[in-house]
Amino acid sequence: MKRNIVSILLLLFILIPFKVKAISIQEAKINGPEEVKIGEEIVLTFNINFANHNAQNTNELGLMLVTYELLFDDEDLIVTSVTSSDWDSEVYQEEGKYYIISQIADNPTSQNKCSDYILHCGNYEVNVKFFAKNTESSVTNVGVKDVEAGLLIVPNPGEEYNFENPSLITGSVYDVKTIKINKTENQVVKEPENIVSDNKPVNKQPEVVTPNNPDPQVEKSSNNYLSALTIEGYEIDFNKQKYNYNIKIDDNVNTLDVKLELEDSKASYIVTGADDLEKNNYKVKIEVTAENGEKVIYTINAKRSKVEEDVTNKKESFHLDKKYIIFGCIGLGIILIIITIAVIINKINDRKLNKALDELDKM
Repeated sequence: MKRNIVSILLLLFILIPFKVKAISIQEAKINGPEEVKIGEEIVLTFNINFANHNAQNTNELGLMLVTYELLFDDEDLIVTSVTSSDWDSEVYQEEGKYYIISQIADNPTSQNKCSDYILHCGNYEVNVKFFAKNTESSVTNVGVKDVEAGLLIVPNPGEEYNFENPSLITGSVYDVKTIKINKTENQVVKEPENIVSDNKPVNKQPEVVTPNNPDPQVEKSSNNYLSALTIEGYEIDFNKQKYNYNIKIDDNVNTLDVKLELEDSKASYIVTGADDLEKNNYKVKIEVTAENGEKVIYTINAKRSKVEEDVTNKKESFHLDKKYIIFGCIGLGIILIIITIAVIINKINDRKLNKALDELDKM
């Protein structure tokens, strides 16, 4: 990725309004040794932490640029280097003040990269090396303030970055570290080269490139299959096109040791539920994402043996109760038949009695 992209971002930050996002600058911190000897170097680590910054997906914000004012006494110290595996940094001086400007480094293997492998999705960290000059001071301070960060939307695979709509966030965070300077009598100090520049790096007219898809003819793989799936202690009939599996587990089992292999090394996967079956409704899900972003989910349904026994017992109890109900209904039916017959017989007897009484009246 070309270093001069930072120039176009700086120009855009100056010329256009910005839409502030939920991401915020939470804290600035300087870590490192508490003292240094004259004529030696000291390395301090500058950390800037962000809140609500977890853009691991497309259409979310990733860091492109970080700038801040570097506070130190140039009568005591000289900046000799600024290094980081994630950031390319420059130090410049303007109107007596020092600034560090860092743009994302071209390091696709960094664990802090966003899903596009270009933008930065972690906290900021660089190492700044200072040389202790032959000074009369016994202590000196190093600080950081006025932090700003430039962000861009993480594009969908194959899409271009929207340089015309960056976002800028600022933070009132501040930190300072006091360094003790140890002196040595009659010491001759040869000062190293100072890396501070007097030119602010915004004067170039860069060529805008699309960093995430330099060769549009190369299509990304859509292979999101597993080539192997095993569960320690259980047997399953694995088929890469079969996405649901059932296993029986003991009542005291709450974790599964799931092992898998991807058919395409450029794909990625996330396993959820295997470390706590009860919390995840006894389902383990394996989400496999192809290089081009297409996803599938393999699901393992874990069923407890005790639960099945309870269900079986309930069914047996139900069948037993049903048998009694049937016998009860038959008995009730017999009673109703007997009562009906008795009623009929009574009616017949009543008719005979009435007939006999009528004949007696006639006599």
